Amino acid sequence: MEVEWHWRDKLHRQFCDLRIVVPNMTWMDKASLLAEAATYITQLRARVEQLEAEARWTTTPRVHDAEGEPLFRGGCAAAAAPASSFDFELE
Repeated sequence: MEVEWHWRDKLHRQFCDLRIVVPNMTWMDKASLLAEAATYITQLRARVEQLEAEARWTTTPRVHDAEGEPLFRGGCAAAAAPASSFDFELE
């Protein structure tokens, strides 16, 4: 009986911890808490993917034609850009 009590106590503490990390949670039953946590995690994953895509977009070299249209995205920009567009300093 004592082992089961410790197990239930540990489970209860973990649900309390989960309730703290999921925003806008009020006291709910465990099933509702798990559903809200799953929704929140899905939203966080979508946000991470969005931020990673934005980071890739801003760090990807772009070469533009005369009208400002991109000629090349990703990989080696030197292959798509004319050699005169790069300034090199040699020591």
